[in-house]
Amino acid sequence: MQLITNFSSSSSELQFLVDKVKRESLSSSSSNTQNLFLSTSPYDTAWLALIPHPHHHHHHDHGRPMFEKCLQWILHNQTPQGFWAAAGDNISDTDDDVTLDCLLSTLACLVALKRWQLAPDMIHKGLEFVHRNTERLVMKQKPSDVPRWFTIMFPAMLELAGASSLRVDFSENLNRILVELSQNRDDILTREEVDEKKQYSPLLLFLEALPAQSYDNDVLKQIIDKNLSNDGSLLQSPSATARAYMITGNTRCLSYLHSLTNSCSNGGVPSFYPVDDDLHDLVMVNQLTRSGLTEHLIPEIDHLLLKVQKNYKYKKASPKSLYSIAAELYRDSLAFWLLRVNNHWVSPSIFCWFLDDDEIRDHIETNYEEFAAVLLNVYRATDLMFSGEVQLVEARSFATKNLEKILATGNIHKTNADI
Repeated sequence: MQLITNFSSSSSELQFLVDKVKRESLSSSSSNTQNLFLSTSPYDTAWLALIPHPHHHHHHDHGRPMFEKCLQWILHNQTPQGFWAAAGDNISDTDDDVTLDCLLSTLACLVALKRWQLAPDMIHKGLEFVHRNTERLVMKQKPSDVPRWFTIMFPAMLELAGASSLRVDFSENLNRILVELSQNRDDILTREEVDEKKQYSPLLLFLEALPAQSYDNDVLKQIIDKNLSNDGSLLQSPSATARAYMITGNTRCLSYLHSLTNSCSNGGVPSFYPVDDDLHDLVMVNQLTRSGLTEHLIPEIDHLLLKVQKNYKYKKASPKSLYSIAAELYRDSLAFWLLRVNNHWVSPSIFCWFLDDDEIRDHIETNYEEFAAVLLNVYRATDLMFSGEVQLVEARSFATKNLEKILATGNIHKTNADI
């Protein structure tokens, strides 16, 4: 569901919209509300669209995808300029606002279309966008300053495009930069090698971007199996889980992917799933607040926030995994902000827990570009501090320092938690 924010002042039209929100989003009887407020990720959607159906492949055709709804989403959501972007992104009618994310998403969608031999005109248009914008976006900074996530993922997507017979041609100057970018990627892969003996392997978050030839297949299967969540996902990432299923054929991964697509009625999947109940309610309230409908939904919003507040009151402290801290800190800082701005008392400790853990602080500071949305949430939460709340002063200083580093590079990447 996409909220309408520029409705007319007509009382009948306004009441119709309010009733629609109550019926489709806030009613306990409405189905599939879990993902109504989650932004679709074209990149993750494309990875699901690449999975072939095991029972519909013949030598004389190209088979069909297992998740056809995902492929249909790609076919219906290319922009007039030729790229794919996350739903809700503020993209103008020109290329001025496109980001590095758009390059990755567009390449992934083009690979999916090429895999199933569909929409040659869309492929042509998408390639024109890639050729038109890659040099401008990549060469804004030195290869050593390109965000870590892009350094890992972009060379992999170019390799996948080449393997799919997509012709991606760049200038000689840009090719030299991309060679250096690939060398930087190889350095990261060597330095942070995925190992079955390691408790935490950050590169697993980028499983779909890891070169298959770098790992023994049996060892990689063991690592994947060891790191699967109870729900069958790999770190709640649809793209990484899709790749995990391609590698292992694990039925737990497949069950997760079916659950994901069943909950996304329009075929587009988010970059993070599932969302816990508290985060789901918080995102819903946040979107309703942005819509300007808050004053017409006060009882419903208050009910959701009281439920969240009660859950936090009885929530027991638990060890934090480095894999999940982005989502947890995003949720907890959003909870603090929404509760306080709606006149509910809440302690800063519900999200300032990261300040007391040196390993977590170091992890955020090392990977600050991947925590952009989280740090923005933390900073916004500290706007609501009272005199003497030392934790919030420290949290604001930490967020400010890292956000300034992000702004200095000009690279803002949406983390999995940016929903």
